[in-house]
Amino acid sequence: MCYEYGAGVVEKDMTEAVRLYRLAANQGDARGQWFLGMCYECGKGVAEDLTEAARLYRLSAAQGDARGQLYLGLCYEHGKGGVEKDMPQAVRLYHLSANQGDARGQCFLGVCYGKGGVEKT
Repeated sequence: MCYEYGAGVVEKDMTEAVRLYRLAANQGDARGQWFLGMCYECGKGVAEDLTEAARLYRLSAAQGDARGQLYLGLCYEHGKGGVEKDMPQAVRLYHLSANQGDARGQCFLGVCYGKGGVEKT
C-alpha cells in the first residue's frame, strides 16, 4: 500500500505495489488477494482483467475477508468477471461482509432490502 499511495517511499510505484500484492496473494494472504484483485479490476499496475479480479476476490472471500466477500458479491450482483448474475448469492455475500461490521457490506445489503425481493432473516 505504501508504494501504491506513496506513503513513506520516495515515490508511488504501482509496479512494485502489484509485485508485493502478488507475493502476499500467492502466500494465501486474504488482504493481498483482495488488493491484487482491485488492481486487476481497475487496471492499476496490470492490464484490466475482471475474470482474474473475480478469481482473487473468491479466494479472499473463502477465507472470510469482508472486502473479498463484498467485491465477490458485486461480481454476482452485476454478472461481471465471468461470474453469472445471481442476486441470492450476492445477498449472501453482502450478509457475510455486513455481519463482520463492514460498512460497505451493510450499505449494499441495505440497498438490496430496499429494492425488495430479499428474504428477511
